[in-house]
Amino acid sequence: MEHCWCLSREQCVHNTTHTNAALLVSEQGAVCAQYTAHTYAALLVPEQGAVCAQYTAHSNAALLVSEQGAVWAQYTAHTYAALLVPEQGAVCAQYTAHTNAALLVSEQGAVWAQYTAHSNAALLVSEQGAVCAQYTAHTNAALLESEQGAVCAQYTAHSNAALLESEQGAVYAQYTAHTYAALLVSEQEAVCAQYTAHTNAALLVSEQGAVCAQYTEHTNAALLLWEQGTVYAQYTAHSNGAQLVPEQGAVCAQYTAHSNAALLVSEQGAVCAQYTAHTNAALLVSEQGAVCAQYNTH
Repeated sequence: MEHCWCLSREQCVHNTTHTNAALLVSEQGAVCAQYTAHTYAALLVPEQGAVCAQYTAHSNAALLVSEQGAVWAQYTAHTYAALLVPEQGAVCAQYTAHTNAALLVSEQGAVWAQYTAHSNAALLVSEQGAVCAQYTAHTNAALLESEQGAVCAQYTAHSNAALLESEQGAVYAQYTAHTYAALLVSEQEAVCAQYTAHTNAALLVSEQGAVCAQYTEHTNAALLLWEQGTVYAQYTAHSNGAQLVPEQGAVCAQYTAHSNAALLVSEQGAVCAQYTAHTNAALLVSEQGAVCAQYNTH
C-alpha cells in the first residue's frame, strides 16, 4: 500500500478521481464487462482471513450507523477528523481500509456504480501469471466441451476428406488389394452360378479365327507326340487325368477306348474339326471345382 497524505477530504476525493481515471485506461472491451459480472461479489470482500471478518464487522456496523440521522452527523464529524490526520506506513493501510469503508457508505446511486467500475478495473489490472494460465485452461476445456451437433458433423466431414486425400503410394496399393479381396469374398451362391453360366457362354462364343487355328496346331502336335514311345504313355496318363476325371467305373474304361479311337481318327480333315468342337464342349463342361476355387482365391 502506498503512503497516504490527505490534508483534507476534498484532496482525497481529488486524488481518488485521478486514480480512477488511470484505472479506467486499463479497462478492455466486452471481456471486462463479462468479467465484472462474475467477480462483482469477490470485489466487495478484498480482505482475507481474520482481517476480512473484522472488516466485515466494521463495514456492517458503519452501514447501519450511516442510515440514521443524528448518528450519521456524528459519524461524519469523526470521519472528517480522521481525514485530517496524515497517517503513514502500516497505519496508512488501516486508515485506507476505514476511509474506503466510509467512502462506500457515503456513496449512493450513480456514485456507487462509478466506484464499482473503477474497482473492477483495478482488480483486472492486478490479475497476472498463474491466474491467467488457469483461466485459459478452464476456458479451453469449456470451449472443447461446448462443441456439439452440426459442428461435430462438419468436423468429421472435413477430417474424413483430409484422411482420404492423404492416402498415397503403398497405402493406396494395400487398400486396393484389401478391397479386391473383400469383393471376391462377397461373391457367393447364385452370383457364382450366374457368373459361371455367362463365362462358359462367353468362352464358347469367343473361340474364333486365330484362336481356333492356334488350338488346332497345338492339338495336332500333341496327337503326333501321342504316337511315340514313352512320351505317348506319359501324355496319355496326363490327358486321361485331366479329361477323364468325371468318368467313373466301367464307363471310364469305355470312354478311354472311344477317346483313343477318336484321337487316332482326329488326324484327318473334317473329322478333326468335329472332334475339336466336341472336345471344346467337354473341356468347358469339365471345368468345375478347382477352377472355381482358384477364382475365389484370386
